[in-house]
Amino acid sequence: MSHAIRIGQAGVHAVIAQLILRGHTPLIPAFDDRGVDLMTSDGIRIQVKSSTLRHCAPFEEGGGYGFNLRKRTWTGGDRCVSLKRNLSNECEFLILWGIDQNRFWIIPTADKPGDLSTIRISSNANTRYSQVDFGRVQHLRDCGLSSAAIAKEMGMTVHQLRLRGNASLNSMDPERLGGQFKYAKYEDAWHLLSEHIALKKIEASSFSGSATADVEAMAALEREE
Repeated sequence: MSHAIRIGQAGVHAVIAQLILRGHTPLIPAFDDRGVDLMTSDGIRIQVKSSTLRHCAPFEEGGGYGFNLRKRTWTGGDRCVSLKRNLSNECEFLILWGIDQNRFWIIPTADKPGDLSTIRISSNANTRYSQVDFGRVQHLRDCGLSSAAIAKEMGMTVHQLRLRGNASLNSMDPERLGGQFKYAKYEDAWHLLSEHIALKKIEASSFSGSATADVEAMAALEREE
């Protein structure tokens, strides 16, 4: 078994443990060919990604985690290609596990840019990245400033703005600017799973006209909080 497969399997079981401790009943598909590592008995589909701490670019002090979201597909023979994917078509939640610090991020796939292939999260929230006003970066971009000019205006290097090589800021999706910090709000956000389940029950009861299910769903959500 390769190192990558071991880390992946460890991640799945780490998330299983967290789900059980929080009252969920996790189920493992017999075969994962559709981007689903886990399901709950309530029907939530989950993709799990794991990463060890990396001390390399584009991370600053303390290093960070890099989660590859691409899907590897065999095209015949021994050839394998890596493809971008839209996880919102495959599952409801993406759960990331930072192994070294035992940190978890619970991300609704509806909140993630569809074609994003990598998520990078710093191990230290107090790096200079966390202080960047990316709204201002967007404004400067709209004003027509070059990547170098924007970096200089912000008191940083182009590399510190997570631009690669000679990539132009004007060609970048704003969703990716400071992406490693936009996911901070999802750390340990396990309550989002219960909220999702409660909303599904409310929607189902609205369709069937049952008020009892509404009450049960809201009560379950209040217990979680």
